[in-house]
Amino acid sequence: MAVKIDRELRDGYAFVRFEGQESYEDALCFWKELLQESEVRDEKYFLVVGEPKKPLTPYEVQMLCLEIARMGKGKTIAYVDPHREDYGANMAGEKVAVNRGMNTQVFTSEKDAKEWLELHRENQPG
Repeated sequence: MAVKIDRELRDGYAFVRFEGQESYEDALCFWKELLQESEVRDEKYFLVVGEPKKPLTPYEVQMLCLEIARMGKGKTIAYVDPHREDYGANMAGEKVAVNRGMNTQVFTSEKDAKEWLELHRENQPG
């Protein structure tokens, strides 16, 4: 399954929208690519909007968040999943990532995610 990714640099953060993910492997590939590229581009802040065709299971979300936390040390990620039925699994995944030292939060709206991300960017030293 091909995942469609739109990416643009906005005022101090990377805005990324992905569509089409149908499996854990698709999602893991997306996050690996995003976080590897962020090292090259020296990006630390992300607003990611996920629009999967098929939601991951709660277990898959938690396993994915373990990997994201491992790969994304030092990154701040605001994640938007507009599908409210996935919110519970995503919140559990957020707890997994935060417990592993990641600065991340899950949202159902881009507006709220952007406000949170901008607040975190403004409060960083340097």
